[in-house]
Amino acid sequence: MYGLINQAVKEMVVEGHGEAIWEKIRLEAGVVDVFVSMDQYPEEVTDKLVRAASAILHLSPSDILAGFGQYWVGFASRNYDYVLDMSGQDFLAFIKNLNNMHARIGLWMPDLKPPSFLVTDETPGAFKLHYRSSRNGYAPMVKGLLTGLGERFNTDVTIDHVRGADQGLNYEEFVVTYAIRTQSAIL
Repeated sequence: MYGLINQAVKEMVVEGHGEAIWEKIRLEAGVVDVFVSMDQYPEEVTDKLVRAASAILHLSPSDILAGFGQYWVGFASRNYDYVLDMSGQDFLAFIKNLNNMHARIGLWMPDLKPPSFLVTDETPGAFKLHYRSSRNGYAPMVKGLLTGLGERFNTDVTIDHVRGADQGLNYEEFVVTYAIRTQSAIL
């Protein structure tokens, strides 16, 4: 996994809990303190960080991953907004362009192993999302990403993880409902 993922985990912990908690998590995980964004790190590094954060923050690994997914959208916006801007001007368009966005990112990151996303059963205000990845256990992160994208696009989002690997599938399926927030009239 590229170092920018682990760097974002570090930033999330430091922003939310401070340097001392990051240091406890880092030591518990047995990882370095500085991650080079474009360097590759074993996937176990991220897994160790999630497990250590779970133990120290008394949150489930799913909660850590969901929080990270939501945080990732802001991190990516701060650091790579131009890439996000090219990928869609509203929530649904962006979701439909995730595979194209990852293909563009793959030009800079030749070792990227991106997930894939497929929108199905689209109706006004709802769709199913199929998420496939070579990595197991990241469905909670997808829920967080969708929540973060809802925030980015001023859209209320509800995500239900309806089935996946636990049912023997090679993808995770989500039902996503969404509504664009309207501005209240100022009197």
